Amino acid sequence: MQPEGLPYCRPMEPLVIEAAINGESSPRRNPNVPRSSTEIAADALASLAAGAAVIHNHTDEVLFGGSGNLDPQLYLDAWAPVLAERPDAVLYPTMAGGREGPIEPRYAHFDALHQAGV
Repeated sequence: MQPEGLPYCRPMEPLVIEAAINGESSPRRNPNVPRSSTEIAADALASLAAGAAVIHNHTDEVLFGGSGNLDPQLYLDAWAPVLAERPDAVLYPTMAGGREGPIEPRYAHFDALHQAGV
């Protein structure tokens, strides 16, 4: 029931905010983009505090070269402080896309992250 004298406001539908905190931007293009594990953790925590429900980030290995087989330790280093403060955080990495060859190596870090309990 709408209180008398107030304009009709439709009840809010559930909303999920995903913060993709770095993507393909480099510090040269945007000096505020988080790249290091410390910067990623700080931005993830700030995003969660601001209301984000899901955090997505890339690592420098994805953006600036590498084999295409992603090192799960880069994610674990960034996510450890986040999960210590916010064990309810939903975090997810990128997939090493745009590479030739089988898909299994591009997702191997997901298995390693799962085995690490994150």
